[in-house]
Amino acid sequence: MLSFFLDNIHPFWEGIRVSFELTFCALLLGILVAAGAVALRQERQLWWLNAPISVFFLFLRSTPILVQIYLVYYGFGQFDAVRHSLFWPMLQNPTYCAIWALGFNSAAYTSVIMQGALDAIPKGEIEAATALGFTARQRLFGLQGKRALLNLWPNYTNEIIMVFKATSIASTITVLELMGMTRQLISDTFQVTDCLIIAGILYLLITYSLTLVLKLIEYLCLPNPTTKRL
Repeated sequence: MLSFFLDNIHPFWEGIRVSFELTFCALLLGILVAAGAVALRQERQLWWLNAPISVFFLFLRSTPILVQIYLVYYGFGQFDAVRHSLFWPMLQNPTYCAIWALGFNSAAYTSVIMQGALDAIPKGEIEAATALGFTARQRLFGLQGKRALLNLWPNYTNEIIMVFKATSIASTITVLELMGMTRQLISDTFQVTDCLIIAGILYLLITYSLTLVLKLIEYLCLPNPTTKRL
């Protein structure tokens, strides 16, 4: 098995690289969408947007990511309006489709983490900021944002790991990330057991290493007593 891995180390390495790219782009998109959704909830004038956003996120959290990635890659192309829109060049690319599906799915969960972190802030601090004349936006980015970061990081590290592992589903729409490369090697070499065991070991090593790195970041960068548990 070791000799097989060494002979095919380049395809496995290329798959790992693509997996990390998908993870980074999906997490970035997820953070931006989730932060926007949470910020909208703080603006009372835009209350009418909260219901459709909540329903959309509920759909994303309640359905399998495989269904969502199929809807993006296969479903949207069924509509003429989509095929004639500015988004069609991206929706033709399976990598972009994977990023969109993974990113919005991550946003649905990240928004809950962010909202929970904001809700954990003592109400007295928010009332004091309001009494001092802080606007909702100033409270969110000036006071609540900093405190919420301390609260959300431990939970968000789990989301990072989950998104990385979810990138394996992108192989179902021909994206050659780690699992996609593994499937291609299986087709080329017929070494099913070796390929799957090597892929499993690589996922295990990467996720464990990511966990250690994220815990180290939490320990070193977040001034919170609860982080001194590494």
